[in-house]
Amino acid sequence: MNSINKMDCNSDFFTLYKLNDSCYAAIEKEGARTGSNAGFVDIDGMVIVFDTFLSLGAAKDLLDCIKEITGGVPSYVVNSHEHSDHFVGNQVFKEFVSYIVSTHQTRSAVNKFQETLDRVAELPEDWVENRLLEIQNEEDETKKKSR
Repeated sequence: MNSINKMDCNSDFFTLYKLNDSCYAAIEKEGARTGSNAGFVDIDGMVIVFDTFLSLGAAKDLLDCIKEITGGVPSYVVNSHEHSDHFVGNQVFKEFVSYIVSTHQTRSAVNKFQETLDRVAELPEDWVENRLLEIQNEEDETKKKSR
């Protein structure tokens, strides 16, 4: 069994760990506001990404790390469940992957969220991160819950 190794992947959003010869985990850095963690598996050149973050910047960094480490681009993205912090970054990967895989329930949530995804794609890269910071810093709990 191999030991877990911290990878030299340059991201302000996450730290990349090599779990074994083919599995990698992108773990959110404290305060980075990526929304979740992600990861990928490289099976003889077929790369499968698990979750793609809420942050488009984090998703772009993950794609860059995958390209650097594997020398290629992902074949598949798997969305683990229907919470948006696990699939908003799909839009960064959609031009590279053959398939985005999910359950019917998750796909339904993605479809409902599509209008928002389209709007987010047109926003500046740091919009989501700034919005999360505004919510985090809101002192009025009623306003915080409504955002």
